[in-house]
Amino acid sequence: MQTVLMVPVMVSGRMAMVLEFDALSRHESDPYTLAMFSNIARQLSHVLERRETADLLRHEATHDALTGLPNRKAFLARLDAIMERDRKTGHDHAVMFIDLDKFKMVNDSFGHHAGDMFLIEIVNRLRRVFDTEENCFIARLGGDEFTAIMTGPRDQAALEKIGARICQELEAEMVIDGHHLRPSASIGIVTSDHDHKSSADIVRDADLAMYEAKRRGGDRVILFTPDLLARMHHALILQGELPDALERNEFLLHYQPIVDVQAGRVVGHEALLRWRDRRGVLHDPAAFIRNAEETGLIVPIGNWVLEQALRHVVAFNRDQAPGYEIAAHINLSANQLRQPDMPRQVRELLDITGAKAEWIVLEITEDALLPDMDASVRHLAALRGAGARIAINSFGGGRSSLSHLGIMPFDIIKTDRGFVKTMGTHGHTVDVLRLMADLGKRLDKTVIIEGVETQAEQDQLRTLGFRYMQGFHIGRPA
Repeated sequence: MQTVLMVPVMVSGRMAMVLEFDALSRHESDPYTLAMFSNIARQLSHVLERRETADLLRHEATHDALTGLPNRKAFLARLDAIMERDRKTGHDHAVMFIDLDKFKMVNDSFGHHAGDMFLIEIVNRLRRVFDTEENCFIARLGGDEFTAIMTGPRDQAALEKIGARICQELEAEMVIDGHHLRPSASIGIVTSDHDHKSSADIVRDADLAMYEAKRRGGDRVILFTPDLLARMHHALILQGELPDALERNEFLLHYQPIVDVQAGRVVGHEALLRWRDRRGVLHDPAAFIRNAEETGLIVPIGNWVLEQALRHVVAFNRDQAPGYEIAAHINLSANQLRQPDMPRQVRELLDITGAKAEWIVLEITEDALLPDMDASVRHLAALRGAGARIAINSFGGGRSSLSHLGIMPFDIIKTDRGFVKTMGTHGHTVDVLRLMADLGKRLDKTVIIEGVETQAEQDQLRTLGFRYMQGFHIGRPA
């Protein structure tokens, strides 16, 4: 009589397979034989467990634990292989570098669990875009940085279109732990046209293009050009010298007047930071201020600006008749806004300098208020409680929203200078400006028009109902 013996093979507590031994006679089914077959199953189980562990370790070494995407190591290995192949075949490839805008604020405001949930949803949205594209490999480099390799023939327009789709997909509102967030990303793209020698070179250039997108306000796509590399070298020089500039007293303030064109008098000066280094070189403010924001130096530098501007406005107003004093308009960065002791500093500086509360206007862009609008409203209310007036700067540009005007504690709207620039070429701009003038009256807020550069623009803006103006025609910074 023949029998069939089945022995399970267990791997990590689960049955991976069954070994089947047939053609066994009744005499071959003795305990010794059964023990031998069981031992075979155990040995096979150990082999399979070691293989499974090795596979798991290989996967963990090349994939991100949170999102499941390939990690930096896997990305660079794939990129090296593609570059080597395309050198031989002449085929094209491109690399996209995606960096989330202001992700650190999400972590700082809501905690790392919310940050993780935020990143997982971001990856889901990225997959929805790249799953519709052929020959794409996406990875998470770390933190809020993602990359994609795209192979095959795609011209610049096609690459920019993919980037625009990502921006559009990301910007939809998401709710994380009850908080309503609107993500955005800065995206840099570089193609294989630039004769890169290594994967490090092409990643560097994609990264530079991404930072250029971030410099222009984020939520946009920039293709790499060689001049970005020259800017990087300049930025490295700034990074080395900027930390000591404050100690060496190399910063200075220029002031641009804000005028009441109806009354014909200056009502304020915007304090504009300048840096003349020890060699006498006057640096581009956009470059070194961006560097200061990225390194955190903007907080001590911004505090210096605040104190100096208050001292200057006190000196200026000392000789003014009552009712003719001016206000110092001081730009506040997102990093400064998040400082919990900022309201206390404002109160102390008002006491130390002798400045009146109505002489200080803190200008803040809407981008500085995002992504945590609730916390920003609390910070602004605290600053107003300290006596400062609040101006929403560059309103109407970037990601401005009329809904924000209903919840933000502020006193002044400063329009984006792009309105004046397009007033003569875009017919609807005049209609928008007319509505903005009416909105200011209905909200009982002062509206200041920025970017006025000609007498014709000033005259037209007056007919639209604007009284307060700033720009090169009104007065250059000095």
